[in-house]
Amino acid sequence: MKKQRIRQTAIPIQTEENARYTADQWAAIHLEGNNLLVSASAGSGKTSVLVQRILQKIRRGYGVDELLVVTFTEKAASEMKERLEVALQEMINEEFDSDMRQHFLQQIAKLPQANISTIDAFCKQVIQRYYFLIDLDPVYRLLTDATENTMHLENVWEQLKEDLLGQDEPNYLLITRHFASDRKDDSIDQLMFDLYNKSRVHTDPNAWLDGLLRHYPDEGVAYGDSTFYHEYVKPILLDEIDSLINNIRVLKTDVPEAEAVGFGKIVESLKSEITYLEKLKEQIDVSYKDAYQMTISEKFPGFSRKSAKDYDKDEALIAEHDRLKSRHDDVVKGVYDKEIMPYFAFDETHQTQFIQDAKALSQAIIEIEKTFSQAMTTYKFGQRILDFSDIELFTYRILTKAMDADEGMNEAKAYYRQKFEEVMIDEYQDVNALQEAILQAVSGNPDDPNMFMVGDVKQSIYRFRFAEPGLFIRKFNDFADGETGNRIILAENFRSRADVLDFTNFIFRQVMDPQVGQIAYDEDAALKLGFTAYPETNTMQTEVLLYDEKDAETSEESSFIIEDLDDDGPTDGTRMQAELIAQSILEKVNGKHMIYDKKLQAERPITYDDIVILVATRRNHLELEEVFGQYQIPIILDDAANYFQRTEIRIMLNILKFIDNPYQDIPLAAILRSPILALDEQALAKIRIADKSGTFYDAMKTYLAKTDEDDRIHKQLARLDEWHQSWRDIARDKPIASLIWQIYTDTGFLDYVAGMPNGDIRQNNLHGFYQIATDYEASAFKGIFQFIRFIEKIQEKENDLQAPKSGDDARNAVNVFTIHHSKGLEFPLVYVYNISKRFNVQDLRGPVIYNDEVGIGVKLNDRSRNISYPNVFELVAKRNEKKDMLAEEMRKLYVALTRAEQQLVLVGMVKDFDKAVEKWQTVLSNQEILSANGRLKALSILDWVGPALLRHHDFDAVNETVHVEDYLATGNTHFKVAVHNQAETVELRNQWFSQMGQNKQDETQVEPFAIDALFADKQVETPDVTIDLPPVAIEYAYQSATKTTSYQSVSELKRMLQDPDEAYLQSWSKGNQNSLTQTFRYTEDEYDQPKFMQAAQAVSPAAIGSASHLLMQKIDLDSKLQVADFKALFDHLVDNQLLQDTLWPHLKVDQLVAFFDTAIGKEILRNKDKLYREETFSLAMPGSEIFKDMTSGDDLLVHGTIDGFILFDDEIHLYDFKTDRVAYLNDKQQEETLMNRYQAQMDLYAKALETIWHRPVTRKMIISLDTLKTFFV
Repeated sequence: MKKQRIRQTAIPIQTEENARYTADQWAAIHLEGNNLLVSASAGSGKTSVLVQRILQKIRRGYGVDELLVVTFTEKAASEMKERLEVALQEMINEEFDSDMRQHFLQQIAKLPQANISTIDAFCKQVIQRYYFLIDLDPVYRLLTDATENTMHLENVWEQLKEDLLGQDEPNYLLITRHFASDRKDDSIDQLMFDLYNKSRVHTDPNAWLDGLLRHYPDEGVAYGDSTFYHEYVKPILLDEIDSLINNIRVLKTDVPEAEAVGFGKIVESLKSEITYLEKLKEQIDVSYKDAYQMTISEKFPGFSRKSAKDYDKDEALIAEHDRLKSRHDDVVKGVYDKEIMPYFAFDETHQTQFIQDAKALSQAIIEIEKTFSQAMTTYKFGQRILDFSDIELFTYRILTKAMDADEGMNEAKAYYRQKFEEVMIDEYQDVNALQEAILQAVSGNPDDPNMFMVGDVKQSIYRFRFAEPGLFIRKFNDFADGETGNRIILAENFRSRADVLDFTNFIFRQVMDPQVGQIAYDEDAALKLGFTAYPETNTMQTEVLLYDEKDAETSEESSFIIEDLDDDGPTDGTRMQAELIAQSILEKVNGKHMIYDKKLQAERPITYDDIVILVATRRNHLELEEVFGQYQIPIILDDAANYFQRTEIRIMLNILKFIDNPYQDIPLAAILRSPILALDEQALAKIRIADKSGTFYDAMKTYLAKTDEDDRIHKQLARLDEWHQSWRDIARDKPIASLIWQIYTDTGFLDYVAGMPNGDIRQNNLHGFYQIATDYEASAFKGIFQFIRFIEKIQEKENDLQAPKSGDDARNAVNVFTIHHSKGLEFPLVYVYNISKRFNVQDLRGPVIYNDEVGIGVKLNDRSRNISYPNVFELVAKRNEKKDMLAEEMRKLYVALTRAEQQLVLVGMVKDFDKAVEKWQTVLSNQEILSANGRLKALSILDWVGPALLRHHDFDAVNETVHVEDYLATGNTHFKVAVHNQAETVELRNQWFSQMGQNKQDETQVEPFAIDALFADKQVETPDVTIDLPPVAIEYAYQSATKTTSYQSVSELKRMLQDPDEAYLQSWSKGNQNSLTQTFRYTEDEYDQPKFMQAAQAVSPAAIGSASHLLMQKIDLDSKLQVADFKALFDHLVDNQLLQDTLWPHLKVDQLVAFFDTAIGKEILRNKDKLYREETFSLAMPGSEIFKDMTSGDDLLVHGTIDGFILFDDEIHLYDFKTDRVAYLNDKQQEETLMNRYQAQMDLYAKALETIWHRPVTRKMIISLDTLKTFFV
C-alpha cells in the first residue's frame, strides 16, 4: 500500500544557494496543495522549473515512477530524462546520507521505464494493462503515418458512398442533390474526413457532432427573435458599424477641407454616412425587421461626386479627390458592402426559412458523418489497426467505464490515481479536450488536487493538430482567485536582449487582445528582461526590410510565360526578399558584426551558424537554397521540403509509373530524356514520327520494329524494353523495395548520381526512397499502383518528407527552420522571412464551415437557377473560424519573434509602399490597441506589424505619405525600417557579386537549353583557371548552331523574329530569314503557378489575355453565347483552380460575346464541326528555313499552340485571338502594330498546319478582341 501523501503547505525559504531562481520560479518549483498552472513566457526557464520540481519530489522521498510527466514530443521526453539523470548524478556526488544516495541511485535505474513520455505513449500503456475492461483486442498495429491513415479513410468513404447510393439513403441523397455538380467536387469528401478527425479529439465524438446544431433555432422561431441573432449576429453588426464609423472619421481628418469647395462636399458626404450608420445601429437595437427595412428604403449616402469646377479645374486637387475616393471605396464602401450588407440579404421571413433549410442540410451531414465513423470503426477492427485518436478514446473509455455498485471505483482509474503523486503536463497550451479528460481521470480526487500544468498560451501554434488553447485560458482566468487552483506567471525572459523584448512588447501590446488574439497582452503577459549581462550597444536594434515592387520592371509577356525567372524582378517578391536577407547576412558577417557569446562571456564576430531564417512553410526552401548559393552563403535547410521534387526522385517515380502503366506519355518521355538513357529532343521526335496517332509507348514499339539494331536510339529503346519486362515481373512477385533496388542495379543510377554535384545528398535521397518503400510494405497496402498513389497523396497534402541528411549539418552555415520547428529553440540572430505572405484561408472557402463555438454553417445552393446565397450561420461560423485562425497566426508571430537572443530582422514586401502606409493608417485607433476590425481583416503578418510600426517616430524616416496623430509611448523601443526597390537591390547584388569575383549580369538570367539541366537544382562550383594559348584562326562551320537550340517554341521565335526596334531580329517570313545573333531558352527546375493564379498578385494584361483565351477555348459553341454562359464557364474554371475569381471584372466579356456576331465569328459557328481549338503541335523544321545563316542541316523542333483553325476538304482557315490594347490607334496603325508583332508567328503556324494536314492555309487571320476587327496576314 502506498504511503499517504503529505503536501507541502508552505514554500521553503529561498537561500543564497538558490538565488539563481526568481521568486516566481521558486514558487513554481515548490508550491503544492492545489492544482497549479504556470504561465511561462518565452525564455522564462520553463523546462528548468519542471525538472527542478521533479527533483524536489525525489528529494522528499518519492520515486520517479510515482510521477506522470506528459511532454508534447518524444524528443522532449528523452531530453528531460537526460537532464534528470545528470542532475541525479550531481545530487549523489553532493549527498552524504547513504539512504538518500541509494534512493537517488534507484531513481536513475527507474528513469528508462518512468512515465515521462508523450500522452500517446502513456495511453498505449493503459491499453496494454486494462484492455479487457472494454473488451478490446490487444493485438493491433498502430497507424503512425498520416498518409496511410488518409488512404484508409478514402477507401472506406468511397465504399460507403456506393452503399449509400445503392440504398437511396435520404440524408446522403439530400447532400448530393445540394452539392453535386457536373464536375469532380471532393469538398464533401474532405469535410467528412475533417469532421471525423475533429470529432475524435472529444470524449464523445457523436455528442460533439450533435452539438454543432445547438445554436439553430427551433422550427417556428422567427430569425429576429432567435437567441442566435441576439447573441451572435447583432454584436457582429454593431462592431462592424463602429469600426466603419471610425474608418470614416480617420478618412475625414485627411480631407483638406479648406483648399477647395469639392473637399467641403466630401466632408459633408462623410458626415452623412456617419449619420446613416448611427441610425442603422439604432434600428438594429429595435429589431431585425426595422434594420432590414432601412437598408432597402434608404440608400447608403456614398462619396461626393467629382466636379472639375469644384476644384477650379486644378489637376492636382482633382487627383487628390480621386485618391480620397479610392481610399473610401476600400475602407468604407467596401466594408459596408462586404461585411454588413450580406447580413441583410433577405427579409426576416426568408432568413427564417433559410436557417431551417440549413439546419436540415447540416443534420443530414452529421448523420452521414456518424455512419462514416461507424464504418471506420468496423473497418479498423477488421484490419486490426488503430490510430492515435483511437488509442486516446479507448484509454478514456477504460478510465471512465462505469462499474457495478458492488465493484467500487473503476479499477484502472483507482490504480493510476493511487500510483501518481502528481500529474505534470508540459506544453499544456497544446492539449486537446480528450487528452485533458484523460489526465483529469488519472489525477487526484477533488479533495486531493495534484495537477501541475506549465505552458504559454501565446505559443499555442498547433491548431491543425486540434490543440485547444481555450483550456489554458479558462484555467488561467479561473485560478486567478486561488480557490479552484493556483496560477504563477513567469514573465522574466532570460534569453533575449532588451532590444528584442521591447520590440516584441511594442508590437503585441497593439495587436493581441481577447477580441482578436484570444488573450490580453497586458503587464502580466509582457516580456520582462531577465538576462542583464548583455553589453550595451546600439547595433542590435530590430530591422525591418521591405521590398517595394512598385517600380519593378517585368514585361507583360514574361510575367506570364517565364514567370519568376527574371532575377531583377520576380513577380511574387519572394526571391527578392531572399536576396535582401542574403545581402544583409553578408554585410553582418563580412563586417564583423559583434554578438555576445554567453559561453565565452565576451563579444565575438558573428558567424553563419549564429543565424537562422524562420519561414511559415517550406515552399520557398529551394528558392532560398538557390539564392544563397549564388551569394556563396552556406545554408542548411532543416527538414528540407520538396523531397519528391528532387530530380533523382522524380526520375525514380517516373520509372515506377512507367512500369505500372507504360501507356503514359509523360513518364516515358521523362525516362528517355533522363541520364539513364540520355536521348535528346530530336530522338524523341524521331520516335514519335514512327507512330503519330498512338501513345508514345506505341511509337517506341513501332520504332523498335522498323529500325536497324545498330541505330543508337534503337539500342537505348531495346534496353528499356528489356528492363521493362523484367521489372514488371519483379513488381508482380516481390516487394516494392526489391524492385527499386533492382532498378538501381540494372541502371547504375545510384552510382551515377554519386558523380554529380552534391552526389552524397543525391545518393542519400535514393537510399531514403528505398527506405520509404520498405516502410510502405509494412502497411495494409500493397503493389506498385498503391505505392504511387501513396506518394501522390503525400504530395497532394503538401506533407513532403524530410530530405535525408548527408552528415555535414554541423558545418558553419545559416539554418532555415519553419516557425513550428523552431519552437523551444533560440538563436543569436533571427530573420523572419516573408511576413507579407498571405494567410492560408482555404478552409474558409468550402461549402461547409464548422466552428467549435458557433457550430456548423452551410452555403445554400439553388441548383435550378445555378446560384448560391449567404446563410447567416455560415457567415458567423466563417467569421469565428477566421478569428481562431488569426489568433493562431498571431501566436506564430510571437513564437518567431521570441526565438531571437540578440537581434531580429523582419523581411517582407509590398506592392506599393505609399499605398500600403495609407492602408495601415485605417487600422489606427485612439487607443493603444489597434482597431479590432482592422486586425480581423489582416491578410498577412505585415498587416499587423505595419500599422504598429507606423505609430512610432522611428517609422517617420520612411513615411512620407500619411500624418499620424496618435503616436504611442515607446519607452526604449527602437527599430530601423529600410524600403528597397528593384534597382537598389540589383545594384547591391552586383556589388556583392563583383566582390566575390562572379561574372553576373543585370539582365534576366538565362541558360542555353543545350546544357543538360536535369541536375540543375544544385550549383556546381568550378575553379577559375587561366591558360594562355596562341590565337587559332579556325572558323567553326556551324557557328550559328552553337547559338540556338534544337527546341524552340513559337512564342520564343516570335519574340526573336519581330521588328528590330522591339527585339533582336527582323521579321521572319518565307524568303526572309536573317541571321541569328543570340538565342537562349529560359529554363527553370520547378514551374510555379502562373501569375494569374496567384491570389496575392495584381491583375496583369497578360493574365487577362490568358483568361480571355481560355474562355474562348472552353466556351460551348452550342450554348446561347451570352454573358451568362461565359460567367458560368468562368465560375467553373475558378472552381477548378484554372482561373482566379478576381479576373472577372477585368475581362471584356461583352467583346467575347460580340465576336460571334462578326463575320468571322459566324463563320466559326457555321463550321463548328470542322473547327479545331487550342491545338498543340510539335514540328521538326530545317533550321535554315528559320535562320538564314544556319546551314548545318540540323532540324529544329518547333512547338506551339494554335488558337483555332477550320479544316475544310481542300484548304485551311487559320485564326488567332489577340488581346493587345490597340483601340486607341487608327486602323492603319492597328494593322501595322499587330502585323509587326505576330506575322512571323502566323507564318510558322501556317507552315505547321500545311505540313501536318497536307493542304494549303488560304486565310491567316489575326482577330483583335480589343476592337473586334480581323486583319488578314
